[in-house]
Amino acid sequence: MQTVLMKRPENGHVVLKLFLAMFVVLFLSVTASLIITKEQVFRNHRADSNPSKVPESTTSAKIEEPIESTPAAELAVLAAEQKPTESSKSTKVLGTEDASGQVFYSRTTANNKVGMYVHNITDDIKAAAKLINSGGGKWGYVLLTMDIKDGNESYWQELFDAASKSQLIPIVQISNNNVCKPDKMDFEELAKTLNSVKWPSKHRYITVFNEMNSKDYWCQKIAPEEYAQALDKAIKAFKKKSDRFFIMPGAFNSSARTQDRYLSEDAYLSRMDKAVPGIFKKIDGWATHSYPHPNFSGDINNLPAGYSARDTINNYTWELGLLKKYFGVGPLPVFITETGWLHKEGQNGCVQYSQSNLLSTETVSKRYKDAFVNYWLNDVRIVAVTPFIFRSSDPCASGFAWQKSDGSWYPQAKMLMAIPKTAGSPD
Repeated sequence: MQTVLMKRPENGHVVLKLFLAMFVVLFLSVTASLIITKEQVFRNHRADSNPSKVPESTTSAKIEEPIESTPAAELAVLAAEQKPTESSKSTKVLGTEDASGQVFYSRTTANNKVGMYVHNITDDIKAAAKLINSGGGKWGYVLLTMDIKDGNESYWQELFDAASKSQLIPIVQISNNNVCKPDKMDFEELAKTLNSVKWPSKHRYITVFNEMNSKDYWCQKIAPEEYAQALDKAIKAFKKKSDRFFIMPGAFNSSARTQDRYLSEDAYLSRMDKAVPGIFKKIDGWATHSYPHPNFSGDINNLPAGYSARDTINNYTWELGLLKKYFGVGPLPVFITETGWLHKEGQNGCVQYSQSNLLSTETVSKRYKDAFVNYWLNDVRIVAVTPFIFRSSDPCASGFAWQKSDGSWYPQAKMLMAIPKTAGSPD
């Protein structure tokens, strides 16, 4: 370029070329500034539409991010790289309303992907089974929560017995109960408790904590190093008791960008790996919260500007891309341990959500049908989908419910019942 600019003009055509070259340089400079501006807006985008999780300040926190918030173009590449190969794809046609014949990813075990996040109540476990194992299904999944300090074997045996009789496979999500120092976490005792009870299934699925990249769930601080050490400690404790324990990290808030109360998941994972090198090569699977944003009402087929895969029902494609690109971890079995759209019905007693922004139950049913039929059931990497929540008396959670307080079903439940399912196996 300099050679052209310094060359003596020999005719009018050369002058025109000089003018065009200067124009191109100016155009590229303006374009670059626009791209940077767009990326800055993207990074500072609101972390989550849930008012209970919205940061007190939207000012970006001064936290070093070893991995910068990944540009949208790169996210698409990361997602594409994680798609199943031709040899591993399901033989089913996308859009088929049939979930029979499914198998556990990387195993040939028959697998019913359908599950539910359920309160630790035996009656709820039994009631949820009618939905989970409808349409010919058997041995779907039920997510239960367990306090890290809970050593009540008889209580857990009662819950597991209810799950066994209902032909449900438990996924146990550990709660840290505001204990954030790894040396204060007694995973040895917890592993002893869960190793002493009789599980309904051969494999014992454990997810360690919940949305740790939010201050709300980690003692009002951002501490990826502490969580990495805690996860490493948990893996060692459970594997020491039995190889049947299947350990996953807690699901992250993938939609959160770095700001006052959050650290973007990509930066969080990077700091975890620096604290405990190779930590992601020690896990057995990946737990994820695939919430549809904005406002728990998003349509993956019509995303607003500034939203990307990480804000959708297939956020795990972005997460698996990060694991492969930065940590050399191949595709893992995926457990969607929370997901869901908010519907107006059932939210009358809650002031947390604006009623005007909530979807009708019919629209929620259509969104769920699209998710199950066109995304989750046909992605061989997904092992289980346990939407939040089967039913709840909490007025701010009942908008996610599948069953009403009177025992009748919301439209999305009737839709899911109509889908033929796999007679799964607890082995």
